[in-house]
Amino acid sequence: MWISKYFVYFVIYSGMGWLYESVFCTIKNGYWENRGFLYGPVCPIYGVGAALITFIDDAILVKGEQEFLWWQIFAVAFFGSIVLEYITSYVLEKLFHAYWWDYSSIPFNIHGRVCLPASMGFGVAGLVVIYGVAPLVRRMTGWLSPLWMEAVSLLFMAVVAVDATLTVSALTHFERNVVAMEHALNQHMEQFVSSIQEKTQAAGAVLFSDESEQIFRERGLEAFEENERIQAENPLRQGPFARFLKTISDIQREFAPEQAPIRTALVTARSAPAHERVIRTLRAWNVRIDEAFFLGGITKRDVLKAFGAHIFFDDQAVHTAPASQVVPSARVPYKQKVLPERVRDP
Repeated sequence: MWISKYFVYFVIYSGMGWLYESVFCTIKNGYWENRGFLYGPVCPIYGVGAALITFIDDAILVKGEQEFLWWQIFAVAFFGSIVLEYITSYVLEKLFHAYWWDYSSIPFNIHGRVCLPASMGFGVAGLVVIYGVAPLVRRMTGWLSPLWMEAVSLLFMAVVAVDATLTVSALTHFERNVVAMEHALNQHMEQFVSSIQEKTQAAGAVLFSDESEQIFRERGLEAFEENERIQAENPLRQGPFARFLKTISDIQREFAPEQAPIRTALVTARSAPAHERVIRTLRAWNVRIDEAFFLGGITKRDVLKAFGAHIFFDDQAVHTAPASQVVPSARVPYKQKVLPERVRDP
């Protein structure tokens, strides 16, 4: 009979402890936090502590000895909570490799399992239990006959047993579940990263042949611009990365413009009137360019930084060197013999 009574007390105290912990942590953290070791709305450690101190109080009353003094209640709750918390924390850590509380950041703690402020709080809680909660629980259950107390106890035992079985079953696979979750997270992150818009930049002589480049280098800017004006309707021949750009364009066509996983931009020192031939060439190739920057001699580094490029290809080190400070840059050599570089290119 007495075992059934104190088990019922244990369950009631555990529910009260769960309610206190959950409400306190929710108010403290600003979001709902379900506290407790088991799945159900119970905190067994509160139930054990409160049931034990109630048992001690009842035992003293039954024997007719002097009533529990307040400081004795505080001392029993204080030292009892230290023993109970430390042992419970140690066992849970060894069995399930997990922590349900950690006092490491609180002064006067022992291995993060117990601490002076918390233990003093449990000492005060012992007074609350003896002078307030225990009388209430006795009144709540006092109307139950011994037979009904047994029945309620057995019902609680069955529920707690099922809950404990499910909890332990889940926690024994805790590490494996963590590894599985980490693996799933890595897969999702890989998919997420792969869907991020990759922004690729390319310069003129990377996409097109260097026939116009050679005119610029051999005869100067005016001859280059005159040639591009005359040849405006004649597409440029393909350069080393032309096929690469066409492949990217084919991929982009599989998506709506705003959903394409790759974005491309043409960043070139060309300006009017040399830009017209480039535009006509891209149209003739039927390729898609998301952005085009005809800089006319403006540094490419600042444009690349503002655009947020992920990689940049150019045919001259005079551009890749400063650009590499803000974006991974790769220099693509000319198909033909590389001629001496000049600061400004088309």
